[in-house]
Amino acid sequence: MGELVDRDQEHLRLLMWAYYLLAGTTGFAIVISIPFIMFGGMFLSTGMPVRGDPMAGPILLGIGLVILVLGGAATLLTYLAGRYIRDRRNRVYCLVLASLWCLQIPWGTAIGICTFSVLSRASVQALFEPTHPPPNLAPPAGI
Repeated sequence: MGELVDRDQEHLRLLMWAYYLLAGTTGFAIVISIPFIMFGGMFLSTGMPVRGDPMAGPILLGIGLVILVLGGAATLLTYLAGRYIRDRRNRVYCLVLASLWCLQIPWGTAIGICTFSVLSRASVQALFEPTHPPPNLAPPAGI
């Protein structure tokens, strides 16, 4: 049984680092939004149309902001998945995020499949179970 627990701990550790690496590369990818925001802002502030198109500035600015917000959200959610795997909590959150990352071929798919493979084991599910029962939040009788 000890070998099984050691294997599970090692796989969870590797999975945690994979999510941290994925969050880092996703966070670095939002650098792409900087030129869009800069040029969009420049075109808006000068009022200079690009090739006679007055909508080029707002479009570039909008694209840059969408990339920034979606990339930032993906980075944060992926980082949280790595933290949750480290802390052995929110298993369902990690599985949902893994299913979303499966759409990102090839690395997201590989990490998503590994996540499903590791987190679906009964021995790993036991590691994610809370050790203490949740507190009783029901109001006391008579109130």
